Amino acid sequence: MRVGREPPQVDDHFGASLDKEMNIVRLRHAAQKVRAEFLGQLDGHLEGLLDSFVGELEKQSDQDELNANDSDQRPKQGEQKQLKEKVFIARESLLTQLLVNKNIRTIYNIFVAMLIVFVLNTAVYEYIENGSIKLNVDMLLWQFGQFPVVLSTWCIMMMWTMIVTFVLFQYWATNRHKRNRVPDRVWLCIYIASQLFMCVFPLRVVLSHQLPPASTIIVIAEQLRLIMKTHSFIRENVPRARQWKPRSDSAEADILQKNGVVRTIGHSSSNAYLRSPTNGHLRGNGHMRSRSDGCPRFLAHANGVSVASQARLASNGESGGGPCPDFSHFLYFLFAPTLIYRDRYPQTPKIRWNVVNTNLLQVLACLFYTYYTFERFCVPVFRNFSQEKLTLQRLVLCVFSCMLPGTLVLILAFFAILHSWMNAFAEMMRFADRQFYKDWWNCKSYANYYRTWNIVVHDWLYTYIYRDFQLLRIRKSISMIAVFVISALVHEYVLSLAFGFFFPVLMFLFGGVGFIFIFITGKGTSNLHNIFVWLSLFMGNGILMCLYSQEWYARQHCRAPTENSTLWDAATDLVVPKSFFCNWQP
Repeated sequence: MRVGREPPQVDDHFGASLDKEMNIVRLRHAAQKVRAEFLGQLDGHLEGLLDSFVGELEKQSDQDELNANDSDQRPKQGEQKQLKEKVFIARESLLTQLLVNKNIRTIYNIFVAMLIVFVLNTAVYEYIENGSIKLNVDMLLWQFGQFPVVLSTWCIMMMWTMIVTFVLFQYWATNRHKRNRVPDRVWLCIYIASQLFMCVFPLRVVLSHQLPPASTIIVIAEQLRLIMKTHSFIRENVPRARQWKPRSDSAEADILQKNGVVRTIGHSSSNAYLRSPTNGHLRGNGHMRSRSDGCPRFLAHANGVSVASQARLASNGESGGGPCPDFSHFLYFLFAPTLIYRDRYPQTPKIRWNVVNTNLLQVLACLFYTYYTFERFCVPVFRNFSQEKLTLQRLVLCVFSCMLPGTLVLILAFFAILHSWMNAFAEMMRFADRQFYKDWWNCKSYANYYRTWNIVVHDWLYTYIYRDFQLLRIRKSISMIAVFVISALVHEYVLSLAFGFFFPVLMFLFGGVGFIFIFITGKGTSNLHNIFVWLSLFMGNGILMCLYSQEWYARQHCRAPTENSTLWDAATDLVVPKSFFCNWQP
């Protein structure tokens, strides 16, 4: 009998092959995952090292600036003044970098959860007390009232700045070399008159329409922003226009004859790279690229005029750039989140609209956060102010009860304006330099705190107040005092118009106590100095919130000037504090 051959085990062989292939695929995916994680960790480590390196450079720059400020001697004749100039480089905001870390992101999530708790607290309270859910945003809507007036005022200010200021400057710059030209002093008077219009017009609108606080702050903030941007544009381009001469040829030109730093042959454009004496390359438009990716924020000056300024003026004024920038450059500058004019800035390749939307939503969330903070912590405390006698004990308790909400409002204002709002506009304008602040929360001295809290305004004050005073050979102490006085007066100007009364608590704390604290903290190095800075911030914010809130409610309930009052009565009513005399009891 013939035995048949067994059939081959095809299914078993196929199954084993399939399992083997699947194992290989799994191993490949696992290897790719490990590779991606390793590269991510390596990239993060390298990025951290580079950030630390750049941070050390910036700290060294700040320390050099502190050491320079300690010297209060008038510069001698012929002495080189080591002044600095703003240099724009592509970099992210510090919080944008920190929020990538999951631990810092958790702190952000905690604040979001607190906002949700505030909203739920208000909703539950309204439901239990009134039987219906009402988030009660009437006060918030009132704060931003008369929006058509605000919008029309902003449009007029923008049109005046874009058309009148630019056209007049362009006419002066292109015609000043003619024989029958108008004297420069006349144009200076015209510029001052233009700035006076920007000072008077918004002020008149605010006073005549009695705008609510938030709407007033919007108008006045835009007024100050446009005034500072106009001054920067004029200040940066007047030397360019004075240096420019009409040329008919593009032969060899010496760009920096005085120092012999740069020499270009033939026609040079505004985008040409110019060799600087620093370890890097300097663009003719004012940007610098270091040979290492870390670039210092400022360039040192030589003989009172910076190398960057000489190169920029030379490339723009000497080589066919024209005496006045194009209108497109000026228009971009008006909306860019900086107060220092340059013909060009470092830019990102594209607009990320998800980043824009996220930052604008954060601004809106901070607005509601601030509103609910006032609604839950401040309004219940000061609502019955006129019915209770004010004593020293009540005043002290009020200050301490306002410390936490006052500091919370400070942090929210910082995050909403200096981070979210600035980054939203930077993304829309593709503006790559997003260092609008530094790590002010780590500061161990008030000098460093004032320099790192608001880089945008600090750069303007340094460049056009402190630095220009130094170029005029004014003592450094006087230059520094001028910066503080101007900054304190402007802050008090905004609050006085917003609240409708002059109550110079902020000016006293900011320009007086804060200025003294600069010398008390000195060059703080220990953690105790950082604790002192934060403790003083808590106390200062508590004093500000308590006193301004009391004065606001006192003026709502105490006697105001009648129609038969004299001009003196109306003036004293704006200056004399009501909260101290309305119902004060020693």
